Amino acid sequence: MKKEEKNTPNLRYKRHEPIEDIAKDLLGFDRLVPQFVEILQVTDPPYVIGITGEWGTGKSSFLECVKNKLLEENIEVTDRIELWKFSSRVDLPLIVLEAIAQHFGIASADKSKQKMLAIFNKAKDSLLALISVFKFSVKQPDGTEYKVNLDATEFGKRVGEILKAADKKGKESFSVEFDKLIEHGLKGKTKLVVLLDDLDRCLPDEAFELLQTLRIFFDSKRVIFLIAMDESVIKCAIQSRFGKDSGVNGQWYLEKLLDRKYRIPFPTPARLNSFFYKKYVELTGENPPSDLQGPITNWGFDKIEIYGSKAANNPRRIVRALERMIELATLTDDVNRSAIFASWPFFVIREIYPDFYELMKKDGGIAINWGSNLETRGIIADRYGNLLTPYLHDQDLIGLCTVVRRCFASRANGKLIVEGLLRYIDGELDQKHLIVG
Repeated sequence: MKKEEKNTPNLRYKRHEPIEDIAKDLLGFDRLVPQFVEILQVTDPPYVIGITGEWGTGKSSFLECVKNKLLEENIEVTDRIELWKFSSRVDLPLIVLEAIAQHFGIASADKSKQKMLAIFNKAKDSLLALISVFKFSVKQPDGTEYKVNLDATEFGKRVGEILKAADKKGKESFSVEFDKLIEHGLKGKTKLVVLLDDLDRCLPDEAFELLQTLRIFFDSKRVIFLIAMDESVIKCAIQSRFGKDSGVNGQWYLEKLLDRKYRIPFPTPARLNSFFYKKYVELTGENPPSDLQGPITNWGFDKIEIYGSKAANNPRRIVRALERMIELATLTDDVNRSAIFASWPFFVIREIYPDFYELMKKDGGIAINWGSNLETRGIIADRYGNLLTPYLHDQDLIGLCTVVRRCFASRANGKLIVEGLLRYIDGELDQKHLIVG
């Protein structure tokens, strides 16, 4: 086997899927999940908990691990209901109701479930009547379907009174039947935990509509709802819906809908280090080469600033950056491969700060000097107008650029090296023109 073949990792691409087995966790869920389940055990329904964290933090994996831990504790829990798959439907409450019915096995032909089936049908009828009061869909001749929201003010005071009465009656009727359904399904157990996932993957308007619609379930006497969401996305959706001048605060409005928020915390530096190493092995099928093992332990990989909180709490972005780095290493000769591994901060910046990355590619001095001091950053920002102003106090980015500065500031041609590396990372420069010395 040739030397370059031996040192070239063989990358295997895999779709990111939520983990179900806590033993496969690399970011500390083995500690967090049991603690969270203890919280659920002493939580009395009705209760709604928002599981928060930005995209890629592992919210779906967390819910899966919580589900399996609850099953071990003999607590009723549904499968994850992925809300974004139904975001365009006006009957989302019916989807949730049917998922709960399916959990209890009500759809089966078992005669012992006939009483529950009758209750389910009553709850379903009440729910459909309630939905029809406010929403219906209109299909055009060309097949296009529109969702229509009825505004009582358009129909006059009398129609408005009818709609409000129907709404009140529908909610009361549904609540009664839904509580009966849960009571029969639990068979003596104290509560049901319902897992709602991917709210933030819906379009902003749809995310707000879904959350509002789901409120009809939130007062059930035997149910705890866990809703996974990117809190910043939902707050923006709420603010956008009411308008900037409405006086509605997205944070406060969300807090009215949730009884509690649980944010998935940042992994520890040790966890990140272990995550990086094991992900390399998983992606390539081999241990990291010696020129990468050194940086893992000595060049900032054991320090939180090499990632910054935006990356540290986003394993999916770390994996994507790692995939790109390894992929590029497979195309790079032995002489330059170490430079690719030493460019890890650039791969992270590329994932999290794409606009900043594009400016660095044009001026490598930005990357080298942004980790210096506020005065220097201010001088650079003035040169680029408003483009860099949002990053002046971003400690995550400053931390990443501080590591870049340590590596490249002492080199006479550091600016050119950085620009060449970034262009090479983006496939715009052939490695024969790469300057790494």
